[in-house]
Amino acid sequence: SIRFFESSNLTVRGVKMMNSPQFHFRFDSCSSVHIDTISITSPALSPNTDGIHVENTQSVGIYNSMIGA
Repeated sequence: SIRFFESSNLTVRGVKMMNSPQFHFRFDSCSSVHIDTISITSPALSPNTDGIHVENTQSVGIYNSMIGA
């Protein structure tokens, strides 16, 4: 998984992630986050496998993405 902390003006684009044991992406205390064309998959019965976890973060946009099991 990938964690961004106290970052601003982020762009995450064209990333494919699979089977993370916890969060796939975590944004903590960030601002101006643009997520585009990502793919996140995990097994259907996996506990605590948040696709995108947003905490204390402002101005987040998610576009053209697939997040699912």
